[in-house]
Amino acid sequence: MHVPQVDLSNNKVETIQPHTFADLPNLTTVTFWGNNIGMVSNASFVDLPSMQAIDLSNQNISSLQTSWAQNMPALTTVRY
Repeated sequence: MHVPQVDLSNNKVETIQPHTFADLPNLTTVTFWGNNIGMVSNASFVDLPSMQAIDLSNQNISSLQTSWAQNMPALTTVRY
């Protein structure tokens, strides 16, 4: 499936489940602005070779695991 962008802003998201976007290898941008995410784990974003930008701004993030972005070689922009 070719989905380049996903915008989940202001949707009361509290958790990003492991492998949520695993079936979207062409995903380049995901926006979570204005939710209530508390933690981003290593498995939140897996196998996303085209991911370029993630917006996690305006959250309640208290834990950002150290290698959460290791599977995104094209990632250039992170907002939090």
